[in-house]
Amino acid sequence: FKIPNGESNNEFLKRLKSFLDDIFKFNEDALIVCHAGSINGMLSLLTKEPFDKMVKNYWELIKHGSLSLIELKNELIIKKIIGKLFGKLLEFNQIKMNISNMKYFI
Repeated sequence: FKIPNGESNNEFLKRLKSFLDDIFKFNEDALIVCHAGSINGMLSLLTKEPFDKMVKNYWELIKHGSLSLIELKNELIIKKIIGKLFGKLLEFNQIKMNISNMKYFI
């Protein structure tokens, strides 16, 4: 499928892969601000799950202003939080990231 005057899913995922490769070069925590399609695409690339499956499983979970936290440990992907709204997080301190030392990508 290709959106008229847009990119196909394969082109989209290729662009996201290039972005993730750049992020990994820093070897640091990163805060990425993006829309749900990009979150699903990055999850698909990181977990090797088909993009269509990611969209089906997570599309309704990832809302406007929501938070998804993914941790990579020894090349293992840990999906800690997917699509939680800031106001609904019971304890924000469960997100243990030092934001002052992060690289920001918008």
